[in-house]
Amino acid sequence: MTIADVLAVLAALVLVGLAFPSLFAAIGLVFPKAIDRGAERIATHPVRTFGTGIVTLIGLLVLAGLMKAVLIGPFKALGVLVLLAGMGLVVLGGTAVVQHLAHLLAQQTTTRSPIQNIFLGTFLLEFSILTPFVGWLIVLPIVFFAMLGTGVHILWSRPKPTPVVQAAPYTFGV
Repeated sequence: MTIADVLAVLAALVLVGLAFPSLFAAIGLVFPKAIDRGAERIATHPVRTFGTGIVTLIGLLVLAGLMKAVLIGPFKALGVLVLLAGMGLVVLGGTAVVQHLAHLLAQQTTTRSPIQNIFLGTFLLEFSILTPFVGWLIVLPIVFFAMLGTGVHILWSRPKPTPVVQAAPYTFGV
């Protein structure tokens, strides 16, 4: 292993470290209402969201395993697509978790903009997961299941209807 190999790995880690905050910020800007629903869910029901993530992962793995066991080629491809859809749910839920962290950071100080809080929240999440042993074995599974459960909630929940305010009828000065 040469210094070039070490620098290549380091550059890849830096690029991936910058890619996730950008991805989460972009998803948060494109789907703000859905992400806000997910952030509210993770803030109010974290244990239930974690449980939903576990049940969803088990269901996805069983479904993908059944698809893989079928000897027909398109079903094997569907099994891979099921797992990719699950990872999409994790990214969607991850955006909501980061949005929740950004909201908590915004409560601490008012000097940063919301996009800076999103980037800082993502970096905090990434670095807590990279911590040896505790991050790998405790934080990563908890955050992964919470992200998956939040993604499922975002996908299946409906937005709360906004109350319509009835205007008083105009009486033409009578």
